[in-house]
Amino acid sequence: MVASMAFFNTGEPEAVTHFTTSTYLWLFASGFIASSAMILPGISGSFMLYVIGSYTTIISAIKNLDIVVIGVVGVAILLGIIVMSKIIHYFLDHFPFATYAVVIGMVIGSIFVMFPGWPVNTGEMIFCILTFAGGLLFAYLLGRVEYK
Repeated sequence: MVASMAFFNTGEPEAVTHFTTSTYLWLFASGFIASSAMILPGISGSFMLYVIGSYTTIISAIKNLDIVVIGVVGVAILLGIIVMSKIIHYFLDHFPFATYAVVIGMVIGSIFVMFPGWPVNTGEMIFCILTFAGGLLFAYLLGRVEYK
């Protein structure tokens, strides 16, 4: 995803203020794609809006309470969540191992984008190891509660 930004306009565009039918279709598609990304681990919906170029327009619409734009994007987000969850459910039912492999791959791949680097001193390293161990313990305990 990050590598694809080399092909897109990476500057933050101005918010769209003049809306036409094609603009509303673009906002609908942006909301649909972003919401689909929101339910997949390792992909940020806001980042998708930024890559598509509609982030500034949507944030401006929220700031100015532009109900029409918020409504179009809101409906797109709801439809995107419903459709993508049904697609994921289908793939989990019919191709569970491949689906889990893709999801785990996206999670592992997102680490390289989010990882800030190794700590420079011993105190930070110990803190990182302890918080990592705490996160693993928390995930393990949640898994045990889920399967009881």
